[in-house]
Amino acid sequence: MWALGFIISLGIGLVVGHFMIPLLHRLKFGQSIREEGPQSHQKKQGTPTMGGILFMVTVVLTLVIMQQFSGVTWFVVGSAFIFGGIGLLDDAIKIVMRHNEGLTPIQKLVLQLLGAIIIIFWASKLDMNITDFWVPLFNTVLPVGIFYWPLMIFIIMGTTNSANLTDGLDGLLTTVSIIIFLAFFAIVKLYNEPNSLVVIAVMIGACLAFLFYNHHPARVFMGDTGSFFIGGMAVALSMVTKTELLIPLICFTYMIEAISDIIQVIVYKKTKRRVFRMAPLHHHFELGGRTENQVVRLFSLITLVTCALGIAIFWIELL
Repeated sequence: MWALGFIISLGIGLVVGHFMIPLLHRLKFGQSIREEGPQSHQKKQGTPTMGGILFMVTVVLTLVIMQQFSGVTWFVVGSAFIFGGIGLLDDAIKIVMRHNEGLTPIQKLVLQLLGAIIIIFWASKLDMNITDFWVPLFNTVLPVGIFYWPLMIFIIMGTTNSANLTDGLDGLLTTVSIIIFLAFFAIVKLYNEPNSLVVIAVMIGACLAFLFYNHHPARVFMGDTGSFFIGGMAVALSMVTKTELLIPLICFTYMIEAISDIIQVIVYKKTKRRVFRMAPLHHHFELGGRTENQVVRLFSLITLVTCALGIAIFWIELL
């Protein structure tokens, strides 16, 4: 079943992209490139964005065609849509309404906080365990009770925003996310949650279809719509499999992008000196002389290693 979902999703995604990109061009939904960013990126000015809509359309159409309507399936997809919707609103304000800043930081914070609360509440209605965390390596359960809510809100918001920061080079977020979803596929296989297998296979198919248009030189960018959609799905899968505390390892690439950005801001404010040539981290390597494709390959290798470690830890704990 999951293999069929992958094939259908890949096909639908390629077709959707074929018609969507010219439409985005006609609507003039082009990406604005920051002047303070790498100068090599200025030539990307005007490349169509909001391509994350491809994920939304492809995933829903495929699941409807396959008649996948289980509660867990729509929890995972719904979580992605909640955050993808926030990204879509932000993109729409920036691109459609020609307001360069999009949502204000406070508006983003409030919407993301509300989205995280909805996701956790939804999980509770599906009888998921929202009172404890499985602790990797110690093979034990840490009961946290009501503190699960603020801790999980932090994980959800941290992961989705980290995914968003990773989307800075052609094909980068798409490629590392395919590896991350493959890791979740292996974990779900071990966890024996067949409904989630189909969703992940469908998402991998959608990501591969998008990568066909997003690899360097990109013909379309996913925008906040796509990056938040990806982040929302990743955290939902961690909740389904009780691997919330494995997120920093499985999504390590996302995390180092966010951490590098935080370090850069804090150190610069205190010392007026930069730790990295530019943050997030992928720009540091890019300004160091590596091509975009080389940086994508480097980050993909790192993601392969950390995801393999995450799968190994999960598998060992099941023995």
